[in-house]
Amino acid sequence: MGVEENRIAADIVQYCRTRHWPITRHQSGTMQGGRMKLGASGWPDYILVVKGIGTVLLETKAEGKELSDPQAERIAELRKAGAVVIVADSLGQFIFHVKGLTESNQGWRMKY
Repeated sequence: MGVEENRIAADIVQYCRTRHWPITRHQSGTMQGGRMKLGASGWPDYILVVKGIGTVLLETKAEGKELSDPQAERIAELRKAGAVVIVADSLGQFIFHVKGLTESNQGWRMKY
């Protein structure tokens, strides 16, 4: 059996926090102790800011699980609009994507 999504998300959140990358759960809250989903379906789970990349949207999945149709459609829409979206089913996969994005941004500077 693969690792559950909550464990993967917790590992990624901890990894980000140890690097002082701001990260927050998106479209989720609690109500009388239970979790509720807010907003439109398909949006990634987390918003974070990664040094050298900028704002990143993150969708975590349990190991081996696929995106739902609404998630795949929303992520395609976001990427087409220019958003950086990472889909990861492990900490290692998240790190791989971040390193790839960081390396592709080397030498890039914001022009005002």
